[in-house]
Amino acid sequence: MALFDTDFIDETNLNRLHYSTRTDANLRRLKVDALGEAIAGIGLPISVARIPHHVEDIEARDALKSCDVVFGCTDDHLGRNVLNRLAHFYFVPIIDLGLLIDPRSGGGYDAFDGRVTVVQPGSPCQVCRGLIKSDIMLDEGLRRKDPAVYEQRRRAGYVADAADPSPVVVTFTTEVATMAVNELFQRLNVFRGDNGAASERVRRFDEVKEADLLPSGKSRPGCKLCDRRRYDGRGDMDPFLDTTS
Repeated sequence: MALFDTDFIDETNLNRLHYSTRTDANLRRLKVDALGEAIAGIGLPISVARIPHHVEDIEARDALKSCDVVFGCTDDHLGRNVLNRLAHFYFVPIIDLGLLIDPRSGGGYDAFDGRVTVVQPGSPCQVCRGLIKSDIMLDEGLRRKDPAVYEQRRRAGYVADAADPSPVVVTFTTEVATMAVNELFQRLNVFRGDNGAASERVRRFDEVKEADLLPSGKSRPGCKLCDRRRYDGRGDMDPFLDTTS
Protein backbone atom coordinates (compact mmCIF):
# COMPACT_ATOMS: atom_id res chain seq x y z
CA MET A 1 0.00 0.00 0.00
CA ALA A 2 1.20 3.52 -0.78
CA LEU A 3 -0.06 6.86 0.52
CA PHE A 4 0.57 10.04 -1.50
CA ASP A 5 0.08 13.47 0.08
CA THR A 6 2.18 16.54 0.80
CA ASP A 7 -0.26 18.06 3.27
CA PHE A 8 0.14 18.49 7.01
CA ILE A 9 -2.40 18.01 9.78
CA ASP A 10 -3.58 21.31 11.24
CA GLU A 11 -6.63 22.78 12.91
CA THR A 12 -8.41 23.37 9.58
CA ASN A 13 -8.51 19.67 8.66
CA LEU A 14 -8.40 18.01 12.08
CA ASN A 15 -12.18 17.66 12.19
CA ARG A 16 -12.38 15.55 9.03
CA LEU A 17 -9.18 13.47 9.03
CA HIS A 18 -9.65 10.02 10.51
CA TYR A 19 -7.01 8.88 13.04
CA SER A 20 -5.62 12.42 13.49
CA THR A 21 -5.23 13.99 16.94
CA ARG A 22 -4.71 17.43 18.44
CA THR A 23 -1.09 16.47 19.05
CA ASP A 24 -0.66 15.71 15.35
CA ALA A 25 -2.04 19.15 14.51
CA ASN A 26 0.18 20.90 17.05
CA LEU A 27 3.24 19.14 15.61
CA ARG A 28 2.04 19.69 12.02
CA ARG A 29 2.68 16.08 11.19
CA LEU A 30 2.38 14.83 7.64
CA LYS A 31 -0.95 13.19 6.90
CA VAL A 32 0.80 10.17 5.35
CA ASP A 33 2.78 9.60 8.58
CA ALA A 34 -0.24 9.76 10.86
CA LEU A 35 -2.36 7.50 8.66
CA GLY A 36 0.53 5.13 7.97
CA GLU A 37 1.08 4.66 11.71
CA ALA A 38 -2.65 4.15 12.28
CA ILE A 39 -2.78 1.38 9.67
CA ALA A 40 0.28 -0.25 11.20
CA GLY A 41 -1.39 -0.05 14.62
CA ILE A 42 -4.40 -2.03 13.40
CA GLY A 43 -2.06 -4.96 12.84
CA LEU A 44 -2.94 -5.76 9.24
CA PRO A 45 -0.31 -7.87 7.44
CA ILE A 46 0.57 -5.09 5.02
CA SER A 47 3.38 -2.59 4.64
CA VAL A 48 2.62 1.05 3.95
CA ALA A 49 4.86 3.32 1.86
CA ARG A 50 4.51 6.96 2.88
CA ILE A 51 5.23 9.29 -0.05
CA PRO A 52 5.03 13.00 0.90
CA HIS A 53 4.80 14.20 -2.70
CA HIS A 54 2.13 15.22 -5.19
CA VAL A 55 1.22 12.45 -7.63
CA GLU A 56 2.60 14.57 -10.49
CA ASP A 57 6.04 14.82 -8.83
CA ILE A 58 8.80 12.64 -10.26
CA GLU A 59 9.39 11.14 -6.79
CA ALA A 60 5.93 9.52 -6.95
CA ARG A 61 6.17 7.93 -10.39
CA ASP A 62 7.64 4.50 -9.62
CA ALA A 63 5.23 3.87 -6.75
CA LEU A 64 2.25 4.98 -8.82
CA LYS A 65 3.15 2.73 -11.72
CA SER A 66 3.46 -0.26 -9.38
CA CYS A 67 -0.06 0.10 -7.95
CA ASP A 68 -2.76 -2.43 -8.85
CA VAL A 69 -5.50 0.14 -8.24
CA VAL A 70 -5.47 3.78 -7.11
CA PHE A 71 -8.09 5.65 -5.09
CA GLY A 72 -7.82 9.27 -6.24
CA CYS A 73 -8.89 11.59 -3.42
CA THR A 74 -7.21 14.73 -4.75
CA ASP A 75 -9.24 17.92 -5.09
CA ASP A 76 -6.88 19.53 -7.64
CA HIS A 77 -6.97 19.22 -11.40
CA LEU A 78 -3.21 18.68 -11.82
CA GLY A 79 -3.24 15.50 -9.77
CA ARG A 80 -6.50 14.28 -11.29
CA ASN A 81 -5.03 14.75 -14.78
CA VAL A 82 -1.97 12.62 -13.95
CA LEU A 83 -4.15 9.81 -12.58
CA ASN A 84 -6.49 10.14 -15.59
CA ARG A 85 -3.58 9.51 -17.96
CA LEU A 86 -1.97 6.87 -15.75
CA ALA A 87 -5.08 4.71 -16.08
CA HIS A 88 -4.65 4.59 -19.86
CA PHE A 89 -0.88 4.48 -20.19
CA TYR A 90 -0.34 1.74 -17.59
CA PHE A 91 -3.74 0.02 -17.26
CA VAL A 92 -3.95 1.01 -13.60
CA PRO A 93 -7.64 1.45 -12.68
CA ILE A 94 -8.28 4.79 -10.98
CA ILE A 95 -11.26 5.14 -8.65
CA ASP A 96 -11.67 8.91 -8.42
CA LEU A 97 -13.67 10.54 -5.62
CA GLY A 98 -15.24 13.98 -5.47
CA LEU A 99 -17.60 15.97 -3.26
CA LEU A 100 -19.31 19.16 -4.42
CA ILE A 101 -21.31 21.33 -2.01
CA ASP A 102 -22.71 24.48 -3.64
CA PRO A 103 -25.15 26.30 -1.32
CA ARG A 104 -27.83 28.56 -2.81
CA SER A 105 -27.97 32.11 -1.48
CA GLY A 106 -31.68 31.86 -0.75
CA GLY A 107 -31.41 28.50 0.98
CA GLY A 108 -30.96 24.96 -0.21
CA TYR A 109 -28.27 23.76 -2.60
CA ASP A 110 -27.53 23.95 -6.28
CA ALA A 111 -25.35 20.90 -5.76
CA PHE A 112 -24.72 18.55 -2.84
CA ASP A 113 -23.20 15.60 -4.63
CA GLY A 114 -20.80 12.80 -3.86
CA ARG A 115 -19.17 11.27 -6.95
CA VAL A 116 -17.19 8.13 -7.70
CA THR A 117 -15.74 7.69 -11.19
CA VAL A 118 -13.82 4.62 -12.38
CA VAL A 119 -11.21 5.66 -14.94
CA GLN A 120 -9.98 2.98 -17.31
CA PRO A 121 -9.61 2.40 -21.06
CA GLY A 122 -12.96 1.96 -22.74
CA SER A 123 -14.74 4.58 -20.61
CA PRO A 124 -14.84 8.37 -21.13
CA CYS A 125 -11.82 10.05 -19.55
CA GLN A 126 -11.99 12.75 -16.89
CA VAL A 127 -11.36 15.55 -19.40
CA CYS A 128 -14.24 14.45 -21.61
CA ARG A 129 -16.47 14.16 -18.55
CA GLY A 130 -15.68 17.80 -17.74
CA LEU A 131 -13.99 16.94 -14.43
CA ILE A 132 -10.61 18.37 -15.49
CA LYS A 133 -10.18 21.93 -16.79
CA SER A 134 -6.99 23.06 -18.55
CA ASP A 135 -7.25 26.65 -17.28
CA ILE A 136 -7.51 25.46 -13.68
CA MET A 137 -4.51 23.16 -14.20
CA LEU A 138 -2.53 26.18 -15.42
CA ASP A 139 -3.43 28.17 -12.31
CA GLU A 140 -2.57 25.26 -10.02
CA GLY A 141 0.79 24.77 -11.72
CA LEU A 142 1.63 28.45 -11.37
CA ARG A 143 0.60 28.49 -7.72
CA ARG A 144 3.10 25.71 -6.98
CA LYS A 145 5.97 26.63 -9.28
CA ASP A 146 5.71 30.40 -9.77
CA PRO A 147 3.67 31.98 -6.96
CA ALA A 148 4.52 35.52 -8.10
CA VAL A 149 2.99 35.01 -11.55
CA TYR A 150 0.03 33.23 -9.98
CA GLU A 151 -0.60 36.20 -7.69
CA GLN A 152 -0.45 38.58 -10.69
CA ARG A 153 -3.06 36.48 -12.50
CA ARG A 154 -5.25 36.33 -9.41
CA ARG A 155 -5.20 40.09 -8.91
CA ALA A 156 -5.92 40.62 -12.59
CA GLY A 157 -9.02 38.46 -12.27
CA TYR A 158 -7.77 35.52 -14.35
CA VAL A 159 -7.98 32.98 -11.51
CA ALA A 160 -11.46 31.65 -10.84
CA ASP A 161 -12.50 30.48 -7.37
CA ALA A 162 -9.14 31.40 -5.88
CA ALA A 163 -10.36 31.48 -2.29
CA ASP A 164 -9.28 28.73 0.08
CA PRO A 165 -11.57 25.69 -0.21
CA SER A 166 -14.11 25.40 2.59
CA PRO A 167 -13.86 22.36 4.82
CA VAL A 168 -16.45 19.69 4.13
CA VAL A 169 -18.29 17.59 6.66
CA VAL A 170 -16.62 14.30 7.49
CA THR A 171 -19.84 12.25 7.30
CA PHE A 172 -20.19 13.00 3.59
CA THR A 173 -16.52 12.47 2.69
CA THR A 174 -16.64 9.16 4.56
CA GLU A 175 -19.74 8.06 2.67
CA VAL A 176 -18.10 8.89 -0.67
CA ALA A 177 -15.04 6.85 0.39
CA THR A 178 -17.34 3.93 1.21
CA MET A 179 -18.99 4.25 -2.20
CA ALA A 180 -15.54 4.03 -3.81
CA VAL A 181 -14.49 0.94 -1.86
CA ASN A 182 -17.80 -0.75 -2.68
CA GLU A 183 -17.20 -0.02 -6.38
CA LEU A 184 -13.92 -1.92 -6.08
CA PHE A 185 -15.64 -4.78 -4.22
CA GLN A 186 -18.19 -5.04 -7.03
CA ARG A 187 -15.38 -5.63 -9.49
CA LEU A 188 -13.77 -8.22 -7.23
CA ASN A 189 -16.76 -10.31 -6.14
CA VAL A 190 -19.76 -9.02 -8.17
CA PHE A 191 -21.93 -8.67 -5.05
CA ARG A 192 -24.42 -6.45 -6.95
CA GLY A 193 -24.76 -8.92 -9.79
CA ASP A 194 -23.32 -8.95 -13.30
CA ASN A 195 -24.64 -5.47 -14.16
CA GLY A 196 -23.87 -3.83 -10.82
CA ALA A 197 -20.73 -1.91 -11.80
CA ALA A 198 -20.83 1.73 -12.90
CA SER A 199 -18.16 3.86 -14.54
CA GLU A 200 -19.59 6.85 -12.66
CA ARG A 201 -21.91 7.02 -9.66
CA VAL A 202 -23.31 10.28 -8.20
CA ARG A 203 -25.16 10.47 -4.88
CA ARG A 204 -27.38 13.48 -4.09
CA PHE A 205 -27.09 14.00 -0.35
CA ASP A 206 -29.68 16.79 -0.20
CA GLU A 207 -32.56 14.69 -1.51
CA VAL A 208 -35.02 13.17 0.96
CA LYS A 209 -34.64 9.76 -0.63
CA GLU A 210 -31.02 9.35 -1.56
CA ALA A 211 -30.41 7.45 -4.77
CA ASP A 212 -27.39 7.04 -6.97
CA LEU A 213 -27.39 8.54 -10.45
CA LEU A 214 -25.36 6.74 -13.12
CA PRO A 215 -24.18 9.36 -15.63
CA SER A 216 -22.98 7.65 -18.78
CA GLY A 217 -20.48 10.25 -19.93
CA LYS A 218 -19.30 10.59 -23.52
CA SER A 219 -15.90 10.76 -25.18
CA ARG A 220 -15.26 13.91 -27.17
CA PRO A 221 -14.59 13.15 -30.86
CA GLY A 222 -10.84 13.01 -31.44
CA CYS A 223 -9.80 12.72 -27.79
CA LYS A 224 -6.41 10.99 -27.94
CA LEU A 225 -6.93 9.38 -24.56
CA CYS A 226 -10.40 7.83 -24.62
CA ASP A 227 -11.79 8.23 -28.18
CA ARG A 228 -8.86 7.47 -30.46
CA ARG A 229 -7.23 5.51 -27.59
CA ARG A 230 -3.73 5.94 -28.93
CA TYR A 231 -2.21 5.72 -25.43
CA ASP A 232 -3.74 2.47 -24.17
CA GLY A 233 -0.91 0.51 -22.55
CA ARG A 234 1.75 2.87 -23.93
CA GLY A 235 3.70 2.79 -20.66
CA ASP A 236 6.94 4.72 -20.29
CA MET A 237 7.67 7.61 -22.59
CA ASP A 238 9.32 11.03 -22.50
CA PRO A 239 7.67 13.29 -21.48
CA PHE A 240 6.00 11.18 -18.81
CA LEU A 241 2.39 10.40 -19.78
CA ASP A 242 2.92 12.69 -22.79
CA THR A 243 1.71 15.53 -20.58
CA THR A 244 2.51 18.14 -23.26
CA SER A 245 -0.23 16.79 -25.54
